[in-house]
Amino acid sequence: MADKSLSQQLDSILKGVKREITASIDGIARDYAREAVELIQERTRAGSGIAMDGGSISSLKKLSRKYIRYRQLNSRLLSSQTSAGKSNLTFSGKLLDKLAAKRQSRGVWLIVPSNDRTAIAKYVSKARPFLFLSSTELRKLNLNAQRRFDALAKRKGFD
Repeated sequence: MADKSLSQQLDSILKGVKREITASIDGIARDYAREAVELIQERTRAGSGIAMDGGSISSLKKLSRKYIRYRQLNSRLLSSQTSAGKSNLTFSGKLLDKLAAKRQSRGVWLIVPSNDRTAIAKYVSKARPFLFLSSTELRKLNLNAQRRFDALAKRKGFD
């Protein structure tokens, strides 16, 4: 009888540890995705894009003089994060503002624009690819995630 009670207690403890670790991993994945969003936004606002994950950073296609003039005439409609001569991928510049980390499942987060911007993101990305991470950005994100895992292990006495 005592053995069964001990077994049940251990099972309960292990379930609790598993639940806590799973929640921690999901939190680390969420932070990773949010950091990735920030990196994409900063790089793209600086005028650079990437054609594939792990690829090299390159300059985004420049705006035509005619389009820059059009943007100057309609500058009141532009995002505060852009100017007439510098694009944030779309006319209003709101596409980058609408990027977010969205939870797909436990531990799996995606970087997506809000629902009303998905089609726009697909269209814009064909000519000016931006929704990827360079090898340098991936290394930075991986290093930050590794630090969080190490801190978690240390807090839980697994170091």
